[in-house]
Amino acid sequence: MASNSLAAAELLLVVGLFGWFFYSSQQAAAKRKAEVKPESKDEQPRSADENN
Repeated sequence: MASNSLAAAELLLVVGLFGWFFYSSQQAAAKRKAEVKPESKDEQPRSADENN
């Protein structure tokens, strides 16, 4: 019985760590995207006629 409880605790720990790493990587990606977005906002996209 104690062995099953230990296995369940280890599984919860692994799943929790995986979830935390996934969450933190998503937050870092969102932060990088938010930092890049204002720079590209200043530049207006050019049409094909203006590029030639």
